[in-house]
Order: sequence, then C-alpha cells, then structure tokens
Amino acid sequence: SGIYQVQPAQLTSAEFRRQLFRVNVEAPIDLSQEFLHRVGWKGHLVVVSSMTAKGPQSLATTYGATKAALRSYFQSLSTETFDKNLIVTTVLPGATTTELWKGSDIQPDTGTCMTSERVAQLLVR
Repeated sequence: SGIYQVQPAQLTSAEFRRQLFRVNVEAPIDLSQEFLHRVGWKGHLVVVSSMTAKGPQSLATTYGATKAALRSYFQSLSTETFDKNLIVTTVLPGATTTELWKGSDIQPDTGTCMTSERVAQLLVR
C-alpha cells in the first residue's frame, strides 16, 4: 500500500520524495504505534511492505527505499518485542495488481501478478 513511483531518481523532486516517505513509512509506523497503544502491545502485528525492500528496482528508487525503511523498522520492532506478547511479521509480496498502478505509464503483467485479494487470502491462512 502507499504511493508508487515510476521515474528516474534524478527527476524525482524533494517534495515528492518526502511525500513518499510520509505515506509509505511514517503513516504505517504512526498507525501501528496508535493501534499497539490501544491494544496493550500484545497480539500479532502484520505489516505489508514489498519485495522492493530487498533489492533494487529501476525507476522506483524512492519507493524501494521507503519499503526498505518500513521493513527495517518493523524487523527492529520484532527484536524489541520477541520476549513479549507481541509478534511482528513483515510480508514482502511481489508485484500485485492494486490501485497503485492507476495512472502509471507502466502496467503490471496480470499473468504474473497476484491480486490484492489473493495476497490477503495468503496472509490469513
């Protein structure tokens, strides 16, 4: 989830980079913090990042950086809570057909992409 970017890094404005980090990193962290404060830091928190968190993707430099930051944050949170009543799982799906692709010059290969519904089904197994 979040905002996707398809453009060379040299053409990405500072404001757009900041927006990507606000939406893709800060918002999920803030939401998880609020949720965990309400439920008492117990249970199972599942965070959806992206495969781009693990390696480079041309024309998605900032997007990949945001997903790597998200993955790193929640992996670190997992180490802080491993002996508590909170399990943190970070999921890294590959290309998924979502609203993120709307308005993009690049469209996903629907033959190899999962739908967001399929990703959700696999998460609740």
